[in-house]
Amino acid sequence: PLAVAACAQHCALKSPEPEMPVTYDLVMPMAVLALWTLNILTFTEIQRLLAIRAGRVTLEDFRYGDGPKVPADIAVGNRNYMNLLESPVLFYVACLTAIVATRADLWMSRLAWAFVAARIAHSIIHLINGAFIPRIVAFVSSLVVLGLMWGKLALDW
Repeated sequence: PLAVAACAQHCALKSPEPEMPVTYDLVMPMAVLALWTLNILTFTEIQRLLAIRAGRVTLEDFRYGDGPKVPADIAVGNRNYMNLLESPVLFYVACLTAIVATRADLWMSRLAWAFVAARIAHSIIHLINGAFIPRIVAFVSSLVVLGLMWGKLALDW
């Protein structure tokens, strides 16, 4: 009984655990976009291997990326993967900057999710049919959101 009382007293004296800061709300959108990027890479490599196996291309055709002998339906996956390594780098840096500088809040989290949604939409449109107008709307939307993220960071500084 004495040990239980001591434990109860110790637990009562401990301060409650602090809530997780909002800054961690940015980790999940970064993780989702990173996993999406890895899925696109996997998809691209499977497409390439199937094309080689079917005799549509040779391994040499990929020596310097997607050369002129690589059919468009095979090259589009690699182009999409490259798109996910361009402006999203600024997204990752913005999120990490917000976390480190403790400038992340609900709005930054919403903007991060909006960016991820726009980039995934862009990828899906690009890979399915490449329709120009919907694809450019998704792309420009992602750039606008990225600009808002960086603008918010600058104004909150």
